[in-house]
Amino acid sequence: MGYALRRGGVVGSFVPLANRWNRCGKTRSETGRPPPGSSRKTAPKRGVSFPLAVRRTRFGAIPPRPSGPSPGRLRNSRCRGRLAMTRSPTYAIVIENLPGIAAAYSEGVAGRVLGEVWRRFEEVLGTQSWTSVPEPWGVRVTYSGTNRSGLDLRELEAAIQAATRELIFNGSSIIVVSLTIRSGENIGSMAPPLHVDTTQFRLDMAAASMAYDALNVGELNFARQPVVGREEGGFALYHECLCRLSGADGSVFMPAVYLGALERLRLTRAFDWSVARSVITMLRREPEAVLGCNISGLSVANDVWWCSVLDELRRSPDIASRLVVEVTETALPQDTGSALEFIRALQATGCRIALDDFGGGLSTIAFARAAKADIVKVDGSLVRQCLAGSEGDRLLHHVVSLAGDFAADVVVEGIESAADLDIAQDAGARWFQGYYFRSLSVPATPPRPSPFPPRALEGFGVMQ
Repeated sequence: MGYALRRGGVVGSFVPLANRWNRCGKTRSETGRPPPGSSRKTAPKRGVSFPLAVRRTRFGAIPPRPSGPSPGRLRNSRCRGRLAMTRSPTYAIVIENLPGIAAAYSEGVAGRVLGEVWRRFEEVLGTQSWTSVPEPWGVRVTYSGTNRSGLDLRELEAAIQAATRELIFNGSSIIVVSLTIRSGENIGSMAPPLHVDTTQFRLDMAAASMAYDALNVGELNFARQPVVGREEGGFALYHECLCRLSGADGSVFMPAVYLGALERLRLTRAFDWSVARSVITMLRREPEAVLGCNISGLSVANDVWWCSVLDELRRSPDIASRLVVEVTETALPQDTGSALEFIRALQATGCRIALDDFGGGLSTIAFARAAKADIVKVDGSLVRQCLAGSEGDRLLHHVVSLAGDFAADVVVEGIESAADLDIAQDAGARWFQGYYFRSLSVPATPPRPSPFPPRALEGFGVMQ
C-alpha cells in the first residue's frame, strides 16, 4: 500500500493510494509495465504520491533514479569542495528512520516530518543554486546553478546539518530525523523494517531528543582522560575527550543514557560531527594539546557529511597532527569500503586513527587488519575477566599481542586500580587509560530554558 501527501489540506496528512498514478505520470514496476488493474488516469491536482519509504507492490520497490555523480563514496579529492560535472547532479536525501516514525507514532506524524524536512531544505538551499523536491523517502535536491564546471558540496552539507540537528515538534512528540545520502542504485534496496518495537523506539527517541536539545544549546562540554605510559609520572600519548551533555536544570546526562539510543536510531552522524568540530576548535585554542574524540562506527563513511571537517584538517596540518579520531566498535560501519576510505582520508591529513573497544565490542579481525589504525584500544572488560580468574590472563595477553600486529601503539582501557595496572603490564601493554590515573570531572553549566515538559526527564538516570 502507498500513501499520498495532500498539498491542498494539512501538510503531511496521508491518504491511502489505490492503484493511483503518481505525479511523474504513470506508476510502473521494474518490468516497465503498470501494475495489473491500474487505470491510466493522471493523479488529481491536489494529490501528490508520497509512498512511505518505498512503494510496496508485488512487483517490488519502484525507486526514482537520481542522476549525476553518486555522493555515497566521494573520492578524497572531491571532499575538497569542488566536483567536476557535465550535467546537473541530483542527490537523494533519505530519511532513514521514517518507517520507524510511522510505526511508532502514526503515518500522519511521518507525513508531517517529511514535510518539515523538505521545508528546511527549501529554507537553506532555496536562495542558492539548488532545487529540492519531496519524495516518498525524503528529499531530492538538484544543483541548478549556471556554473556547471564545479559544485561546492559544503552547501549541501550545511543543509543536511540544519535539517538534522533541529528538533521536530509534533504535539507531545519530539522527533529527530536520521538523514543519509544514497545513490540511485542504493535507494531501491531500502525497505521498511520488518518489525519495530514501538515502546523502545519511543524511549530511544526521547533520549535522543534530549541529547540533541543539549547539543543545540551551544558549545559541548568534555571531560578529559589521559592515555599514559608505563613510566612513572609518564608521558601522555593524548587526552580522550568524553562528551558530557547538560540538561535544562544543569544536570548532566551520562553517555549511557543517550549513546545506545542514538546508535539504535542511527542518529549518530550529526552528533559525531558536532563532537569532532568542537574538539578541533579546542585544538585551535590550545596549541600544545593532543586530543582524541569518539565517533560511532555508523558515522564512519566517506561522504558529504565530513566534507568541511576534512577540508579544514587539510588546511591545518598542525591541528590534524594533534587529533586522534577514535572509532568506537559498539556498532559496525554500514559500508566497510566507505569506512576504510574515510579512515584513509583522515590519515592523509595527518590525523591518527584509534580503534576503540577492541576485543569487547563488535570489532572484527578483518576490519582491524584492513583499517591499518595507528592505535588499538583493548576493551576494559578483558581486565575485569582477569580479576575474575579462569582464563582471563591468557585471553588478555593474546588480545594485546594481536592488537600489536595491527597498530604501533596498544592501549588497555579500564585501569581502575594498581592490580589492574599490573595485569595490563604483564599482558605486554605499553599504554593505559582509566580512573586510576585521573578521575573525570563533570563540567558545571548554568540552568537554561528547555522545550521539554517538567516530567520529560524522569526515568533517564541523570546526574544532579
